[in-house]
Amino acid sequence: MGCSVAGTDMKDLFQLLFIHIGTRRIWISPATNNPDANWMSEQAKNFLQHCGDVELKHTIVMRDNDGRLKKGFDEVLKAADCYFKKNH
Repeated sequence: MGCSVAGTDMKDLFQLLFIHIGTRRIWISPATNNPDANWMSEQAKNFLQHCGDVELKHTIVMRDNDGRLKKGFDEVLKAADCYFKKNH
């Protein structure tokens, strides 16, 4: 969640971090100060492209339970036959 401090030029930036458990490879998204559904969707697409480029399977996804921006993210990954494992 973003916040601002009066009188400063500081901004919160948001990134996504993907960890491939089998190989321990990490993919970090570019940062944004506007993490809307379109940005989330684009990062999911970028991650899938990365998986294809380096030949990594992407069948199970675990993510936090923050529902604010998951719509675009989930749609892209479900279309790629990813299963979402519940995170309790």
